[in-house]
Amino acid sequence: MEKQNLNESFICRIWEDPVYYNNLHTINHEKVSIIDYGKKNTDAGADYKNAKIKINDNIFEGDIEIHRGLNDWNLHKHKKDRNYNKVILNVCLWGSERNEKIKSKDRNEIPTIILSEFLTKPISKIYKDITENPGDNFKLPCYPDNLDIGKEFKLEWIKQLSNERLKYKMDRMRYKLTTYGLNVNKSLVWERVLFDYTAEALGYSKNKNQFLKLASSIDTDIFTQKKLTLTDIDTILFGKSGLLKELRSSDEYTKKLTARWKLFTLKKGSEAMDKSEWMFFRLRMVNFPTLRIAYLSGILNEIIQEGLFKKLVTVFENNKFVKEEINKIFKKIKFSNYWIFYYNFGKKKKTKSDELIGEMRINDILINVIIPLILLYAMTFKKSELKSQVLNYYESIKSNFDNEITRVIKSELDIKTKLESENQGMIHLYNYYCLKGRCKDCDIGKFLYHRDFVYEPLKIIIY
Repeated sequence: MEKQNLNESFICRIWEDPVYYNNLHTINHEKVSIIDYGKKNTDAGADYKNAKIKINDNIFEGDIEIHRGLNDWNLHKHKKDRNYNKVILNVCLWGSERNEKIKSKDRNEIPTIILSEFLTKPISKIYKDITENPGDNFKLPCYPDNLDIGKEFKLEWIKQLSNERLKYKMDRMRYKLTTYGLNVNKSLVWERVLFDYTAEALGYSKNKNQFLKLASSIDTDIFTQKKLTLTDIDTILFGKSGLLKELRSSDEYTKKLTARWKLFTLKKGSEAMDKSEWMFFRLRMVNFPTLRIAYLSGILNEIIQEGLFKKLVTVFENNKFVKEEINKIFKKIKFSNYWIFYYNFGKKKKTKSDELIGEMRINDILINVIIPLILLYAMTFKKSELKSQVLNYYESIKSNFDNEITRVIKSELDIKTKLESENQGMIHLYNYYCLKGRCKDCDIGKFLYHRDFVYEPLKIIIY
């Protein structure tokens, strides 16, 4: 059988569907039965957590690791990593000439299966099956039943959910405004909330909570200190993040930040996050938290020196080309030159880059932070014209980016969308209705499964 170059995500799809294999045995000829596949893990450690298997007559509970080839266990250095000490089964698509046994850091031998030896159909047919059918994790509970419902009905519900999502974001920010005990008539509190939620947006799903924790740990007094340099702000953010601890790099920038942080903590005393809280594993280099913190430092510098929130409000008040102007502002954010050449302390990029975030991330910040915050600001101070401008803009932004959720929802609802607000509605539908099994609260679910349902469009009023 030809060893095709399939990635581990694809192999996981094969592993999760037992129709593709049977009669499993380890390389030691032990019979294997899967009692519970466990839960897919997206962070550091094995691919599946809390699995349960039977090998011959013995039952084991622990983790399952997936690999393309048998040699990958050692290539990925799992033997030296305690995160893999709970692995009870190593599943490899392809074996090697000798099918060597593998061991954990605790020197325990780990049972291994060569999956290709037990497939029920050619790998080419399995590949076609999987690529033509969405995974179960992305299947709507009402699919395919919802195909009997008119598209206009479904689109109207999506539009209502986009307003529900916008209101949800505003409510979060409204609560955040109250937690600082500051006068809402002062720009400081608005700059503060802008900083906090921009930080969260920079963290993606892997590090968003860590970024929000980091942002919340910064004293509000810092926001008023115009004498601070960009290096000072780098020192505070990287120091607070815990990423300056136990650094081996000896370059001038790293030494300067480390020395300044020690001095800062001696003068003021300051707690830092634990370095291990940050997720680097399975991230592309451009998404490393070090680069995101460097950019966040630039954001804070812009807030302190220029008043970033005021600048963003002015864009909505005076400019017809909002997206273009927002892009310009965020592309021009200044950050330390070190991060043009390095992606982590002491680790150089292959090619230098003077952009730390792209257009897609700026778009996320615009949709998830800037629009709800400026709308909240307009409503707080009864600026009706600004409110109308923000809402009109939100409802007219063309969608340039899709993610896996929106792609599957459009396919399984059989609808076409063009607007970013509709994407937001689909994300809200998935996160707060589909995943939580709230079909009885969803207009589509009510129509399908509750025969006494009378359709009356819900109006989410932004007030």
